[in-house]
Amino acid sequence: MFLAAAALLGCGPDPEALRAQAATGDLSVLEALAGLPLTGDQSGMVERAQQLRRVLPELDALTQAEGPMLSRAVDEALAAGDLVGAASRLSIAVEAGRTDIAPVAAAIESAARQADASVEHQVLAALADVWSERSAAQHHRLENDAIQAAVTARYSDGYRSGGRAGQVGITRAAAESLLRLLDREYVVEVDWTTATQQAASRLGALGRSASARTTWPGLADAVFTGGPSQSVDEALARLDMALRVGKEAGVPDEVVLDEWVTGALASLDPWTQAVWPAEIAAWSAGHEGVRLGVGLVLEEGPEGTVVIDHPIPDTPAWASGVHQGDRVVSMTDATGSAQIADWPAGERLGLATAALQGPADTAIRLEIQPPDATETRSVHLIRGPVVQETVEGWSRSADDNRWVSLRSHGVAYVRIPRFKPTTEAAFDTLMEPILDQVRGVVIDLRGNPGGDVNSAVQIADRFVADGWLADLSGRVLPETGPDHDPVTGAALAEWNQAIPGHALEGVPVAILVDDQTASAAEVLAGSLAERADAVVVGQPTWGKGLAQALRVDEKGDYAVQFTNVVWTLPSGRRLSHRMSGGGIEPDVVLPLGPASRFQLQRDRTVRGALRVHADGTPMRARQPGARSDLPPLSDDPAVLAAELVLLARMLAESDEY
Repeated sequence: MFLAAAALLGCGPDPEALRAQAATGDLSVLEALAGLPLTGDQSGMVERAQQLRRVLPELDALTQAEGPMLSRAVDEALAAGDLVGAASRLSIAVEAGRTDIAPVAAAIESAARQADASVEHQVLAALADVWSERSAAQHHRLENDAIQAAVTARYSDGYRSGGRAGQVGITRAAAESLLRLLDREYVVEVDWTTATQQAASRLGALGRSASARTTWPGLADAVFTGGPSQSVDEALARLDMALRVGKEAGVPDEVVLDEWVTGALASLDPWTQAVWPAEIAAWSAGHEGVRLGVGLVLEEGPEGTVVIDHPIPDTPAWASGVHQGDRVVSMTDATGSAQIADWPAGERLGLATAALQGPADTAIRLEIQPPDATETRSVHLIRGPVVQETVEGWSRSADDNRWVSLRSHGVAYVRIPRFKPTTEAAFDTLMEPILDQVRGVVIDLRGNPGGDVNSAVQIADRFVADGWLADLSGRVLPETGPDHDPVTGAALAEWNQAIPGHALEGVPVAILVDDQTASAAEVLAGSLAERADAVVVGQPTWGKGLAQALRVDEKGDYAVQFTNVVWTLPSGRRLSHRMSGGGIEPDVVLPLGPASRFQLQRDRTVRGALRVHADGTPMRARQPGARSDLPPLSDDPAVLAAELVLLARMLAESDEY
């Protein structure tokens, strides 16, 4: 129609050729696209091209400004004595291109050596990351020293007064069962020699810790050794030797077991961890994306007070009448009563937040004081599930806080910051009311570290009519559900096979990714790229591609989160750098630096803030801090680029939007 007529009349560049190039993700035609008439059925595509053309110079200016700004931020944090902030900002500054890191890194390290052990640990760990791709020797030295500082901090006065609560219930039998499970089911065969050497190294750090020696003076003469271990049985023999050394030094068995297992598992990967009885419930809730509480987010108020930042929708607190800014005066439940003012000033927020959590169906009473009131009132709440939000739209509705996903021209925006078992249902809840209006979908997976891969696969299924969506490999594959319906006997589709009939099948889709997109998020991005011809926009992904299972002992003696499978795409390509694979390469490369991500996160916070309380009274507008030394970024360039490609593809399928 319009495009063909324009070409026949000889009105400049061939619009159809430009559209076809843009539909492939080739944005070298951006300038020409932006110059087309803003009329007819091409108006949406041209509008996006013009918006992107305006934003890209802003992105360039921001990239140029972020290096000096981040360098100043490092120096400011160091001058203020914020060593953790200085180290983390140095890491970001290096990402932005700072090269003169040695002098400032040395200054931060020197100051950290004089600080509290917990601060020293955080700083040295951050500096180890700074050096990870620049000096293997520096990285290794700082990593070892960070472990030493972590162990020292763990056995400080605060740890001793806490009664080693996290180590209660650890037994030798539980440790053996955990290690044998890993021997059978870890994704590759365990190198038990390396594992026992790192276990001994961890116990050596315990022996060198001044705080641990204060508690157990016998550690001064204790020598923990590793050595060749060809099997899990030989590794367990090394563990028993460590227990004997610990006993002679007066160290409780649970301490030796905890530190030995922690060191051994650190040799496998960063994600494999032991979970002991005192922590199992919290870990299980984290994996499910559900925690128990009342649904209140607290913040520090004036003069060390604790005030309500906001109640969370669909939780016990939402309809209770509490409001943003109410001061929490006291808390009472079955364990006792406490006045917030009686707690140490620096610990009030953390203690109050922890006190809100507890077993389901238990009661807690809060005494709260509204900002302009002189009297307090009681709020009675029953603890229950608080579901972690894992699916977001573009902005919140001003009337009822619902996410609004549609932007313009029938393109919907969906952000998934993480995957939990609840994510699939949340995705459907967001999309179902607008399915008849959706002509294209942008799925934002930037910063998504992964999580529940089944949810990722099920969301991919929404866009694909048939065929395989992903696969997995490992030594022992997990159960993926029954092959047949237990009632009818009918054959069931495999967990990773697309099932036809979803409304979004065939709808053009774009995926936004960056270097923090990992694991299950890479599965979704790669699956849609290969099976739904999704355009991928952003930066190469992490290349983690490994999945972790949380296995809980049937008696509750331990749990273990461990890497058990590596993910592969329908093409057979593995998604893990550790397993001869790699991440997802974008079709449209659009790197965003630290300053750009900061600006976009700020905008996202403003758009996503709750607008009204349950009773309709307004919440305060979010105004996150802005930096005067950073140029503005008026829109998200990755979203605009993704929408431009989708609109070009939609134009080929329809004469109008």
